[in-house]
Amino acid sequence: MIQQQFKLGKNALFLSLISLLTVISWVGFEVYKASNKTTITKVTKQQMAPINPNIKTTIFEKIENNLSLSEEELNTITAPEATQEAELEQETEEETTESAQINGEEATSSSQATQENDTVD
Repeated sequence: MIQQQFKLGKNALFLSLISLLTVISWVGFEVYKASNKTTITKVTKQQMAPINPNIKTTIFEKIENNLSLSEEELNTITAPEATQEAELEQETEEETTESAQINGEEATSSSQATQENDTVD
């Protein structure tokens, strides 16, 4: 009986040692994985890439040249004239305003007529 208990204790000790080694290995692997894992995305890495600190002055010269207009270009610029579409839009707005005013007068006259009919009854 003592030998059977000793055998059970020996098996339990062996099982607990194997479990302890497994847990230590698991924790060690997770720590290693977490320390090597990066949280920076590829886009962020591209944005963090070093840029050239030298400014190309040729680009600024091109921009300056495009900003200035010659005398000929200044003389050819004209103010835009009113287009036919704008004139048509203005006419339709005037027509709708007039029709709204006419409809408003008809509505008030018809409401007055109904009030007169109500008083007669």
